[in-house]
Amino acid sequence: MRNLSNNITNDFGYAEVTLNDYMWIVSSRKHPEYEAHRRAFQQMNSVLFGLNANTPITGLREKLKPVIDYFEKIKRNYNSTSRHDRKIRYASFFNLALLYYYLDDPQMMMQEANGLVLNDFDPRDGKGFEQVALRLKNQFQIANVNTRHFKVDTTLFKGPFEQATVNSNKTTPPDQSK
Repeated sequence: MRNLSNNITNDFGYAEVTLNDYMWIVSSRKHPEYEAHRRAFQQMNSVLFGLNANTPITGLREKLKPVIDYFEKIKRNYNSTSRHDRKIRYASFFNLALLYYYLDDPQMMMQEANGLVLNDFDPRDGKGFEQVALRLKNQFQIANVNTRHFKVDTTLFKGPFEQATVNSNKTTPPDQSK
């Protein structure tokens, strides 16, 4: 049974989560993209491992720009309908969709998910990413925010029976009714 705090967090906010995800990487040393794919994956990992719930994600997209550009290049360069090309494009669509999820960009995640479906290698993953992107977009609209990464300052909140705090450093204007 979950406690009240967890219920409220899950229903009206964002739970702090630590998780492991799957990424697609080229595993054949003979493949011409083997080294570049590994470097992109390592750079992406080094940036994503620094994510946490209390730190804004501003600046992450710029750090990940070389990785995003690399995966976009793969999608353009391997453009035939052969199984080999569809598989490496699949890896790029998949990795970009996941990356955009962590960058709190459901619109771009949806675009990559659509690419996964149209790529016709394994459309089920694309449909799953579409659902996740739509859920994230809806959460942002409901909460009127555009990120899940922000510091919560609990000193700004007060309970229903707490009185406003009086700051002794401020001067109050003289009473004008006299």
